[in-house]
Amino acid sequence: LRPIQAPPSLRVDRVDGGWRVAASHVERWVRMSDLDNAEAVRYLQDRMERAGVERALVDAGAQPGDDVVIADHVFTFEPAPTPDDPKPAEDD
Repeated sequence: LRPIQAPPSLRVDRVDGGWRVAASHVERWVRMSDLDNAEAVRYLQDRMERAGVERALVDAGAQPGDDVVIADHVFTFEPAPTPDDPKPAEDD
């Protein structure tokens, strides 16, 4: 048995030119990741999505292309497509 723990806190703040994500666990993940390795970045992105970072940014008003600062690293916000997103037109 493990004690029930509250989910880690996650805060999104508007800053000059973008957004700042404040969450100790997410900041630790970023600091530990090799951001020059595409596979490591994909893993980090999946992990952040599961932790609710993308949802928190959308809820705060972040738009695709906005800058997002996490642990002193700047990322471009590119939310994953949702089933409600329009499909790109196919070329005939």
